[in-house]
Amino acid sequence: STASNGGNGGGAPAAEGDPPPLQLDGYGQSKRPGIAPGEPDPSGVSYVATGELPDGPEKAPVHHARGEVDRQLAERLAKALDVPGAPRLVDGTWKFGLTRDASGPTLDVAKKAPGTWTYNRYGKGGGAGCEEPSTSGPKGDKGEGVPSARCPEPGGGPSDGGADKAVPEAEAKRAAEPVLEAIGLGDAKLNADETMGAVRQVNAEPVLDGLPSYGWQTGLQVGADGELVGGSGRLAELTKGAEYPVLNAEQTLKRLNDSGGGGEVGIGGCASPVPHGDPGGSTTPESQGGDISTAAEPKDGDLSTASEPCESAAGTPAEPAKVRDAVFGQAVQFVAGKPAMVPSWLFEVEMPGATGPENTYTVTHPAVAPEYIAEPDEPGTGEKKPSEPGGSGSPVDIESYSVDGRTLTLRFWGGVCTDYSASAESAGDKVTAEVTGVEKDSDRACIKIAKLFEKKVTLDKPLGDREVADAAGGEDVPRKK
Repeated sequence: STASNGGNGGGAPAAEGDPPPLQLDGYGQSKRPGIAPGEPDPSGVSYVATGELPDGPEKAPVHHARGEVDRQLAERLAKALDVPGAPRLVDGTWKFGLTRDASGPTLDVAKKAPGTWTYNRYGKGGGAGCEEPSTSGPKGDKGEGVPSARCPEPGGGPSDGGADKAVPEAEAKRAAEPVLEAIGLGDAKLNADETMGAVRQVNAEPVLDGLPSYGWQTGLQVGADGELVGGSGRLAELTKGAEYPVLNAEQTLKRLNDSGGGGEVGIGGCASPVPHGDPGGSTTPESQGGDISTAAEPKDGDLSTASEPCESAAGTPAEPAKVRDAVFGQAVQFVAGKPAMVPSWLFEVEMPGATGPENTYTVTHPAVAPEYIAEPDEPGTGEKKPSEPGGSGSPVDIESYSVDGRTLTLRFWGGVCTDYSASAESAGDKVTAEVTGVEKDSDRACIKIAKLFEKKVTLDKPLGDREVADAAGGEDVPRKK
């Protein structure tokens, strides 16, 4: 049996035949302490619908990225991008390209799901690659031998002094289509209205079971010559998991407001939409996994300050934001510490004082009926093994590590609403590392933004030739050099 479309329970055991509790990180708990049931949260953003909201389906599945990216799929992407050479598997990453002078196109694909990848047309040689372009780039590109907006820094935008203009949206989409077709995104929803100087960004969101998605986009940058100059995304296939009863848009909006406005957002302030990708960022797969949410980060590592983008200066709640529309779809959330696509409502929101479609942005919130969401200490659908006795918090998958003497740096994906701790134990020829997360118990609203985190651990002696294993699943962790 299944629950009806609705309900406001909180973690009741599922009946026989129901899907297992969904271990949805950060959502399997009641309203923050100190807020009476039914009372507004004075510290959070609130949302009000300007019209009737849709009902949506009764059930919808969760989609997971599991397993590994095989060599053939990575080679297909490399061929579509015209990156030459055979792949080399280095520390868990398929690597393509890189000419002798480090100026040719390169592609890195993480083997482990979700298979984050990055492409750079001018390699990793910086400006030298722009002064002497490789002739082995995308089809038809022989290079012009001069630095310009057509030749950005690796992974970066155009040079400020370039006179070239970005190509039209239609041309940029045509340039991106062969790559998207090669990796199974031929039917993706495309958006190409963003420009960074002479570079136009094409974002592709997959369509899952006919539903729109949010947060799992592939980003491709097109230069002024109409050729691709960079890109990033996730290559692992999304597979359908268990189906869950879901709430309608009105019920989901109420839960969003009850949570203090803590939905996934694409905004870095009260009325300033942000790009879907950042071609000026890092060129490593770990940092280019597709931007889940890009709200502005605070200084000094105080992530809690990113949680109240629209609180008034006096500390009183801001005027409610207007919900202009709602579409049922799939949005990125963390399920047992791993990114997954979860049935969600995608709300089109207009902030107070803003008018027009260019001043709207998307806020998402899970639509899974709350009685099917696992409580923080309740076993759910995650694939992780539980922490060893005596540990605290939920285990988190470690993406990669680096080492400097006795200092082990662990990298992992997580949310800004969670506090993380790391530890490591040595045994024989292996070091077992563990990262755990505990939801912040705060009286401040917290928007669930996903980030790549780093935690440092001091070993009893230099790592040497020893392997590093992840305590969450026992697998070896790739080393990032």
